Amino acid sequence: MHVGSPTVALLVLGLPAASFLLIGVIPALRRRGRAAAALSVAAMGGALAAAVVMWQAARPVIDGPPRNPSVTWSWIPADGGPMATVGVMVDDLAMPMCVLVTFI
Repeated sequence: MHVGSPTVALLVLGLPAASFLLIGVIPALRRRGRAAAALSVAAMGGALAAAVVMWQAARPVIDGPPRNPSVTWSWIPADGGPMATVGVMVDDLAMPMCVLVTFI
């Protein structure tokens, strides 16, 4: 798996979402404030680390072909095809914004 792949971008999105679900589903974790806080901070730290690593890997290559990997999925199916698509894109323009949003 290439470091700048869309799979790692999904990891950046999935870590905070997974911590949210774990804190919401596990009652014992909800009752312990420090444990819930530690889990959410660890998930955001992991997401930030993955975003920074992806940003460094997605830097443009001098005199090389552009690398703009993306993955899309059909969403809201309809008779004439999907009404919308959802996806992630990993390129040199999207990565600094991913790091900024994850950091904030």
